[in-house]
Amino acid sequence: MIEDEKMQVAMFRFGVISDFVTGAQMGRGEKRRLMRDKCARKWQIPFSHKSSLSIGTINRWCRLYRNSNWKRKGSHLNY
Repeated sequence: MIEDEKMQVAMFRFGVISDFVTGAQMGRGEKRRLMRDKCARKWQIPFSHKSSLSIGTINRWCRLYRNSNWKRKGSHLNY
């Protein structure tokens, strides 16, 4: 995958997880509802034939983001 494609995938993933990782104040119930909504939605995922996301996938992306130093480096997400 070339750099531009990697950036497109990273930006897509961040768009999905941003509600969970940007410090927005949400209650547990609201987070759960938002997660269900995101999993029920049909997505146009860059460079993939898939159109849906699982809770496990979104949680993994959130964990990878939180464990990365992406914010400090200012580069794209490497996952």
